[in-house]
Amino acid sequence: MDSIAFDTYLRTAASRNGWEVCEKDTTGEGYRLSSTAHEGLLHVLPEGEKFCIIPAMAEVQVVTREELGKTLRELVKTDTSPKGTPPLRTEREQTILARTAQHRYRNGLEALWGGRCACTGIGVPELLRASHAKPWKDCTDAERVDPYNGFLLEARYDALFDQGYISFTDEGDLLISPKLNAAERQKLGLLPGLHIHGLSPRHLPYLHWHREHVFLGTE
Repeated sequence: MDSIAFDTYLRTAASRNGWEVCEKDTTGEGYRLSSTAHEGLLHVLPEGEKFCIIPAMAEVQVVTREELGKTLRELVKTDTSPKGTPPLRTEREQTILARTAQHRYRNGLEALWGGRCACTGIGVPELLRASHAKPWKDCTDAERVDPYNGFLLEARYDALFDQGYISFTDEGDLLISPKLNAAERQKLGLLPGLHIHGLSPRHLPYLHWHREHVFLGTE
């Protein structure tokens, strides 16, 4: 979908379905939707021929043009604060910014690894996680969305990588923490020969950081 079509469909659907404010975001890529009539706040981005809707409270959704109006109308009611909690716009904006960055990071990893686990080759989207080598809390804004700062990993390996029980060499060979004994390694599927192919030089600074600051490489 070209930018003119995206803008036209979104502005029309927003105005018809309870979102009176529809303004370009700071990147010029998507739009921020809000209203003086309710507390909702959304970020909407183009995703191929679809619309990626990132609310503060409800789940992220990727919808077709035909689904857009209905989804925006539903979010007027569902993207609200828990009962008894005042709507804090600043917190909502921060949440949406974080969720937008996470979504962009995931998309970048999926493109880089062809939608498959970088370690096992598993290609079931629901089982894959967007892992950071340098954790989110330690990153700059640019590092948080850099697809070379981590890997698309199957959930088990994501947890192990995140907690420092595994890492990888500059050649992509699996490193296993000595804190896991032989029986635990076997049960976790940490078998000899697991390897990440296709590492780029751009991965290496992040891998160095992970091995130095996250990996549990000593007893």
